[in-house]
Formats: sequence, C-alpha cells, structure tokens
Amino acid sequence: MSAYRGLMAGVALAALSAGAALADPVTLRLVSKDLSMANPQDAAHIARIEAALAARGTEVDI
Repeated sequence: MSAYRGLMAGVALAALSAGAALADPVTLRLVSKDLSMANPQDAAHIARIEAALAARGTEVDI
C-alpha cells in the first residue's frame, strides 16, 4: 500500500508540474519611480531579468 501511495503522489506531482510548465506567459507590471524604459540602463537590466528567468524556464514579459 505504501508503494501505491508513493506512486500516486509522484503522478500527482508530475500532473501539477506539467500544468505549470504549459501555462501561458505572464506579464508583470513593475510600478516604481526608480525604473524607466526610457533609461537605457534600466531597459537593459529588465532585459537581463527576463533572460535569466527564461533560462530557468519562466517566460516573463516585464
């Protein structure tokens, strides 16, 4: 019975993980007086954040 529970827990975890992996990209809106897309340094930093998250499997559009 314990092996069955472990198997079912594994299947449930895999199903939950697949749902998150197949989800649509999420748009984050940052509201801050310290960031401006008009500032090239801020725009480059936001691009680096997006690239780092994409490399980890989380596609975002900031």
